[in-house]
Amino acid sequence: MRKWITAVLILTSLCLIYSPMPSSAKANSMVRINEVSIELGGDRYSVTLTKPVYINNGRVLLPVREIGQNASLRTFWNAANKTVSLYGAEHAIQLTIGSKTAMVDGTKTSLDVPAQIINGVTYLPLKFIASGLKQTVSWDAANRSIYLPSSYVMGMDQNLTYWINRDTKNIYQAIGQQKGKMIGKVKIDLYYSTDVEVKKLSDSSAYIKATEAVGVNNRIRTTDRLIAANHKIIKEGFLPIVGDFIDTSIDTNNGEYVFTNGKQTDFVTPTGKQTSSYNLAQKLNPDYSYLVEHAEAPFLIVREYETQHLIVYNRETGKAVYVHEVLNLPAKEKQFLIQAAADRSEYTSESSIITFVKNNNGTLSFRYKFASDHSVHVYTYKLD
Repeated sequence: MRKWITAVLILTSLCLIYSPMPSSAKANSMVRINEVSIELGGDRYSVTLTKPVYINNGRVLLPVREIGQNASLRTFWNAANKTVSLYGAEHAIQLTIGSKTAMVDGTKTSLDVPAQIINGVTYLPLKFIASGLKQTVSWDAANRSIYLPSSYVMGMDQNLTYWINRDTKNIYQAIGQQKGKMIGKVKIDLYYSTDVEVKKLSDSSAYIKATEAVGVNNRIRTTDRLIAANHKIIKEGFLPIVGDFIDTSIDTNNGEYVFTNGKQTDFVTPTGKQTSSYNLAQKLNPDYSYLVEHAEAPFLIVREYETQHLIVYNRETGKAVYVHEVLNLPAKEKQFLIQAAADRSEYTSESSIITFVKNNNGTLSFRYKFASDHSVHVYTYKLD
């Protein structure tokens, strides 16, 4: 009895994974395969498709939108003429449903199997995707997995699309439905990152942010912030930090963008004009990195990354005070913060740092959780 139940369970599982099409499609030898994974760029990462893959007379058919997204291709669908367009950093592909002819970078190309719609989803043959991208795209039937290259990281907002080449660091921009045009190079190395944050500023300009974390426990963290306009990079701020704490620096403040390399912080308008700049490392300690967590007139709230000390910096006078030194903390808690700052690898909990709460007419509030009993307390400091 137990063997019979086991056999039924096995057969049920196989039916769920390999599901034949309805009888109307059997004549075309169409087979559906569920739970297919995509292996991207070797060991970078793996995802499971939400849509099935189909085998039609030996041809592997892939869901175009999911494959496009994972291959850093922006996909557009025209319902009126039943065409699908895919745009990458260096390639443009147009197909018509049911047609064995496609356009790849302006050149007519033949398909063994036409693009087709199955259960409301558009599918393309794997072989065509590989030739269109001019890269190796392969199907592993035994493991139900697809290998896709991961040469680019893509981000978009409305009609703007940006790609960064992982190897060359070239950055490409596309406005509307077209392939990319190179506009410069970035400083960041992207390996595991899967997308780029894009904020449209105008019809042809954007704020772009790329992040990466590598190494043991992702302790090596880099952030690259850019403003791209008129087909070029007009402002860039590259921030490298090493440690167990995340990058807490702000991106924007009152309509301006904040750029930092950990030493100097610049406030920039959406057009790239710099309105103010602060060399915090020169004023405080050139060996440390400084992250602006909050900004308003006339002060900045700054995190000294390596020690995690919080600082109030007066933008008008240039005076800087360490918050733990001016708050009325118990002596034992002050000593703990000094000790924790000396070796942050031993004190990585956020409860071992002071955080800014708010400004009330020049009286600043800060929150701190005691190391001794974990009780939370709020302290105030009056700006000079």
